Amino acid sequence: MMECCMASIHHWRGREDCSPKNLSIGYWQASRIASLLGQRDGAVRHAATCLDLSRDLGPFLCGYAEEATARAALIDGDVSRARIHLKEATALCAEVTDPQGRGMLDADLIELADRLA
Repeated sequence: MMECCMASIHHWRGREDCSPKNLSIGYWQASRIASLLGQRDGAVRHAATCLDLSRDLGPFLCGYAEEATARAALIDGDVSRARIHLKEATALCAEVTDPQGRGMLDADLIELADRLA
């Protein structure tokens, strides 16, 4: 899965129509996969890239970047930092106007909050 994700990012980077949105989604996915595999360094690195790319992309993508950063911090053992980013993600989730997008992000944040409890 990680190899496919990184190949996708590589191919997006070679396209003329590649945007920060495309890369934000790709690096979110890479961070999530690394988190699920317990790969601390990859999770942290990809989440940081996702967060950097997502700053101006609206509450949905920025919220997911914060979610990835919180999840990576948890894998890294930094519960305090995970809580800070979860709080940021939760605030951004409240700004998401699309009901489906808000529901997806909210479900992931609830699952993450349960892990932090």
